[in-house]
Amino acid sequence: MAKKIEKTNENISNLPSEDGNYNLYNIKGDVMYTGEGNIKDRISAHKRDDDKHFTAFTYTLEPSARKRKEIQEKRIKKYKPPLNKQKK
Repeated sequence: MAKKIEKTNENISNLPSEDGNYNLYNIKGDVMYTGEGNIKDRISAHKRDDDKHFTAFTYTLEPSARKRKEIQEKRIKKYKPPLNKQKK
């Protein structure tokens, strides 16, 4: 069962090392990036990347790789995040 968690400025070490989907938001609350994979690893990597400033993130845990890809594709179509490569 997927569980939605909203976080801002959380210590990366407290994030789960489990697979799921996540959104990164700017200060206005716009989705800047949506992704999937290991939550702790992926958000940690984005935090280190100075080009992707984000102030908040949400994530859902989802063990199924197929389901994660489907969720990511739907979010890209819905939010059109500027930091994602748009799928045609």
